[in-house]
Order: sequence, then C-alpha cells, then structure tokens
Amino acid sequence: MTDNAVQRRENELTMITEINRLTESQSKGDSKGATGKIVSSIAVMMGGKGIILVIGFVTKIFLARILGPEHLGIYGLFIYICGLASTIANLGTQNAYIHDLGRGDTTVSKAVGFSISYALTAGLAAGVLLFALYRLWLHQLYFSNYITNAALIAACTVLFIPAQLLRLHLNAVFLGLKKFKAYNTVLIGSAVMLLSLFLFFTQVLDMKLSGALAAWLGSMLIPALLLLIYVWRKYQPLFRIKIADFRRIISFGFKAFLSGIIQTLIARVDLFFIGWFLDAEQLGLYFLASAIIENLDRLVIPIGQVFFTFASGMPLNQAAKLINTAFRFVLFGALIAFFLLIPLSYYGMPILFGPVFRNSSLALIILFPGVASRILMRILFAFFISRDKHVSAVPAYLWSLTALCVLDLLLIPAMGIMGAALGLTAANVVGLLVIAFRYKRLSGTPLSQLIAFSFGDIIRIKNLYREKKLKGKMEDESNQHKPGTNA
Repeated sequence: MTDNAVQRRENELTMITEINRLTESQSKGDSKGATGKIVSSIAVMMGGKGIILVIGFVTKIFLARILGPEHLGIYGLFIYICGLASTIANLGTQNAYIHDLGRGDTTVSKAVGFSISYALTAGLAAGVLLFALYRLWLHQLYFSNYITNAALIAACTVLFIPAQLLRLHLNAVFLGLKKFKAYNTVLIGSAVMLLSLFLFFTQVLDMKLSGALAAWLGSMLIPALLLLIYVWRKYQPLFRIKIADFRRIISFGFKAFLSGIIQTLIARVDLFFIGWFLDAEQLGLYFLASAIIENLDRLVIPIGQVFFTFASGMPLNQAAKLINTAFRFVLFGALIAFFLLIPLSYYGMPILFGPVFRNSSLALIILFPGVASRILMRILFAFFISRDKHVSAVPAYLWSLTALCVLDLLLIPAMGIMGAALGLTAANVVGLLVIAFRYKRLSGTPLSQLIAFSFGDIIRIKNLYREKKLKGKMEDESNQHKPGTNA
C-alpha cells in the first residue's frame, strides 16, 4: 500500500470506530448521534428555501417594475394585514403537531384531522371578521383610492386565511414526521404558482394591482387544495378528537402564539406608521427593501424548525449545545452576508428594480443588522419551544415591539423610511439582548459560548457528514450480503 492508501485506511478504521461509538451512545441520549440527521435535514430545508428565495426575488423584480412604488406599497400593506389576521387565527397550534409527532405522542391521522377541522372552521370565521373590519375601517383609512373591486376584496379576505391555515397546519405534519422534502415541495410550488399567476394576471389580462392580489390569493388556494387532497388520500384523517387532546393542542399552541403574533407585528407594524405619516410611494420603497431583506430571515427559519423538531426529545444540556452551534454558524454567515450586501444593494437595486427604487437600497442596508438579530432570536426561540417554555421568550419580543413603536413615532416623521429602518434595527437588537440573557438563565450556557466561533465547528460538522456517509455505505454493503439479496 502507498502512504496515502495507508492513511485513508487508518482514517476509515477511525471512522468505523467512531460510528460504532455513536450508534451505542445514541441510546443513551448523546446529541452527536442526532446531529448527523440534523445536518442533513438542515441541508434539505436550506436547499428548498434557497430555491424559494430565488423565485421570490424574481417575483419581486416583476412586482416592482410592473406595479411601481405606489401600488407596490398598497399591495404590501394589504397582504400584511391579511397575514396578521391569519397569524392571530392560527393560535400557534401547528407547533403542537411538530412537537407531538416528533415525540411520537400522537398519530398522523389525528394530526391531519385536527388540521383540516381547525383550518376550515377557525379560518373561515376569521376571514369573515377580517372582511367586516376591512369594510368598516381599513378601506377608508388606506385603500379607498386604490382598490375598488369589492368581489376581489371579499374573496381575498374571506378565503385567504383558511387556505393559509390549511397549508401551514398540513405542512406542520410533514415537519413533525421529518418529511422535509415534502415540506419544501409545498413551499416551492406556492412560490412558482405566485410568479406564474402574477405574470398571467398582470401581463396577459392587464389587471395590475387587482391582478397582483388575485395571483397572491391563487398561490395560496391552489396549493392548499392540492395538499388537502394528497394528505386525505395518504393519511385518512381522523376527525373524532378527544376533548383532552383538543385542550392540550390549543394550550401548547397558545403559548407559541403569544410570541408568534408579536413577531409578526414587529416584522411589519412599521408599514402602518409609514402609511399613516407618509404617502403610498414611500410605503412602496420601504416595503421592497423590507421584503427583500426578510428573504434572509425566511431562509434561516428552517434551521430553527429543524432544531426544534430534534431538540424536543433531547436533554437540556445537549439541546443547548446544538442551539449554540446553530447560533454561531448563523452569526458568522450574517457577518459575511452584510459585507457582501452593501455593494450589491447600492448598485444592484436600481438596475434590477428600476432607478425609482434607489432609496430602497439604503433602507435595505440599514435593515440588515436588525433582520440578522431577528434571525438569531429565532434560533434561541427554538430552544425555548423545545423545553415547552414559550412564555419565557415573550418578554424579549414585547420589549422589541415597544421599542419599535416608540422609535417609529419619533423617527418616521423626521427621517421618513430611513427612520423606520433605523427603528426596526434598533428594536430587534434590543429583543436579541433580552432573549440572550433569558436563554443564558434557562440553559446555563455562558453568553460567550454563543459567539465563540472556531474552525473546530466546521471540522466537527465535516466529520459528522463523513460519518453519516460512511455509515450509509456500510449499511448498503451489509444489506447486499444478507441472505436472499442480490449480489
């Protein structure tokens, strides 16, 4: 054997020994045995989110160029209002499915049955209330000069929430079952549907703002119906749910709901202030910047979801180690992305979206540190959910929301959309500091462990990937030598 071959053989023997150790230690609750699965799961989820990110970015280019700043601002404010109503109606119940299915505490048929029942009943009721609120107050306040199609508004307000809840809840079942590819397929399909319908309504039918709203509604309804048909045929939903199970799901979800609704308000409440103090054109410039930068937030959301799914069954100290690793990687990635973002946004925004959106580039740069802080908050929040300590994280989001409202009232009248961007960034930093100190108290982890990134983290992840790959090869070879299998 050559020296390289000997070295490779020694490495393989070392790997085999380590794999055997990992296999034995998994039954004792060792977190490294699960980390290989977590790494592959995150890779699948991040890959799907990357595709959605690209499709969403292309969609925003068409939206900005076809609608212009004024109509884009109205479009963004309307979909945010519907999204906020959907978050309120959801009550965070989909987190209960992820938690219970991840721990094996319920059956798929029960989870699917409750998902369908809750999405249709609560969603339709919330949709009717939203339509009434729109007609009584919101139409005159924001939309009377822009949206006149009453039938379209009725369809969007009444039908969007049940479609959104149905998609969220059934996708939560996929997460609980760790079917991350199926989860990605639904989201990618929705993104492709939105782009296709938007181009059809605005370019072929020349409907502009009303066409954009119709496309947005269709991108929710069609995937939700297809998903409903699929899970109905595959999992045979069970609609007879015990009262005790219903109360437990609502109780668990409501704890997550408190922080979820506050997070939604933090993400977009500044649109209300901009719409109140400024005009629709400024609203559109700010909406484009915040929508682009939030794609990074959505790209990283799966990391929190995956860690929540796996950490639910782990001891506290092992779950904390996994969260620490995720936090360090995201922080390191955010620093790199920030330095790349500055030249790309300043020169790229006017080229891609049009010269009229030049001011959006500066707002985007100011928003980035705040969105990075919100991403890091999500990582830490996954730990609180896994420990069933949702409420412990709520004060961080309350502090952040309070700071945002105060800063928006002070800065937007004086500085316009730049003041809104500064306010949101400062508010998210405040929230990150609060949740980090509460995480330290619950996990017993020093704050230095969250930021002490080292190249050992990269080596550790690389070795875990190699271990997983080698283990899979050994299992394949073992299956080939079993009696009754083909050579």
